Amino acid sequence: MLGSSGEAVAVSYLKKQGYRIIDTNFRTDSGEIDVVAERNDVLVFVEVKARTSSSAGYPEDAVTNAKIRKIESAVRVYLRYHGGVDRAYRIDIIAVEPIMGKLAVTRHIEGI
Repeated sequence: MLGSSGEAVAVSYLKKQGYRIIDTNFRTDSGEIDVVAERNDVLVFVEVKARTSSSAGYPEDAVTNAKIRKIESAVRVYLRYHGGVDRAYRIDIIAVEPIMGKLAVTRHIEGI
């Protein structure tokens, strides 16, 4: 499945960049967070978007305002559930696309 493959690529990338992975696929009634990571005492909630071709546009183009609102709602639930309402955090997008036949992170957009 493309979604889980893209998330695995994103997790590997984040680890190589010095992030500590805290959780994956955190689900709430209001939405899902693909990856929860931490670096430099900042929680990073990551939306991973993967594409097998550019025919549908860039992966990050699929992160609409409505999708951002769902992510923000899920983040609030996560922070309440894990006692982190006062923690510094941001929401990032990681775009995953094929490069020379293999899925790879093509863009990491910090702080949407």
